[in-house]
Formats: sequence, C-alpha cells, structure tokens
Amino acid sequence: MENLIFTNSALIRANQCNKSYYLNLHYPELRDEVHENHRSLLERRKIIAKLTNHLFPKGKYAGIDVTGSCEMSYAHTKDIITSDAETIFNACFKYNDMFCFIDVLHRDRDKWNAFEIWDKKDPNSHIILTGTYQHFILQKNGITLGNYYSIVYNTTRNNDDVIDLTYDIVPIKNQVTEYQQNLCQKLSEIKKLAKQNSIPEINPGKHCSVPNKCDFYNYCKFSENNN
Repeated sequence: MENLIFTNSALIRANQCNKSYYLNLHYPELRDEVHENHRSLLERRKIIAKLTNHLFPKGKYAGIDVTGSCEMSYAHTKDIITSDAETIFNACFKYNDMFCFIDVLHRDRDKWNAFEIWDKKDPNSHIILTGTYQHFILQKNGITLGNYYSIVYNTTRNNDDVIDLTYDIVPIKNQVTEYQQNLCQKLSEIKKLAKQNSIPEINPGKHCSVPNKCDFYNYCKFSENNN
C-alpha cells in the first residue's frame, strides 16, 4: 500500500468492517472517545511480557515498544537476526508498506519458530488471520518458518485478588498456510479500498460489535440516524 503503513491490527479491522478501516485510515478524528481499557491494555502487556520471559528467558527486544517506530523496529530486527541471538521479542518485518509484528521468534537451526500470544477471549478468526499475515510477510523476507504456535492464556483472580495465569501452546501452522491464497486476495481488496475517494456505504449491524466493538460506532450510528 503505497505511502500507507499497514499492520496486523489494520488487517483485523478491515476484516471486520471495510468502513471502519477506511475511517481509521482517512478520518481518525471521527473515532469515539474511549475512556476505558487503558488498565486492561497495560495488564495484557504485563502478561505477555511475563509469558515471553518465562518461556524464553534470553530473548532480545526489537519491536515498536522499544524503538517507537515501525521502520526502526524493522531495521533493529534485521540486525538481531544476523547476530547469534536465539530469540527475538516483538520482531518486525516489512514488505512494501506492510509491516507485521510477532511476539516471539525462536531460532531452530536454520529455521525460525513463531509464537503469538492471545487472550482466551480473543476470537479464533483473529488468531488465524494474524498468523496468515505474519507468515506471508516472513516469506517475503526470506525467513524460513519452522512452526507457528498460538499461546492462548487465561487469567483468573483468587480470593486475595492475585491473578492466576494459565496457558496452552497450540500449533496452527497448517491453518495459516492453507489461508495464504485467500489472504492475497484480501490484501488486494484492502489496497483498492484505501485509495478510493469516498467512505464505504455500510450500514450499522452486527459487525459493529462482533467480534469487537468498533471505535467508530457512535459516528456510524449518528450518521445513519440522520440519513
């Protein structure tokens, strides 16, 4: 997508609703005010950090949380890959103007195993779509993928309000490989969508809240009520 940065999260947004993707790209100022979830986001990041350091205690960080920039993360990842590091956290790869971020890449001889960490409440469609996109970008960078795993965690609070954390590691390489052809078609459609001159005409519906509530929900609802 010429001159437009595209990431994992943008693909998930476009897959749920083309209008949401277009608005986020061209009219971000129309986004609803969000007052919640800052605490839950921080908690999620802490859980991911805890899991990655528990499973891979000697990893090197490369991602945007460290560098503050997609381009810098990409350059940093390339440097780490050419070193003797066995594990990379927040690895970033680029193809044209598409970026992907991977929670963990772990070297297995001449191949790399990928691990993406998800909350048990996250929809399986997000897990597979993200993995498919990451696999696509990795191939374009000449990275040979050994296996791809989804680490799905679950949290519960005990009587002392302490968070108990459990997780399952699930291999999903077959699923992300099978969807490659469909992904290419999807990316082509999104590229055309990004360049069009008008907001897609999509009425509010179930897709506004499933699987996630859209942050342009109020804008679309208000616009619909005034048509």
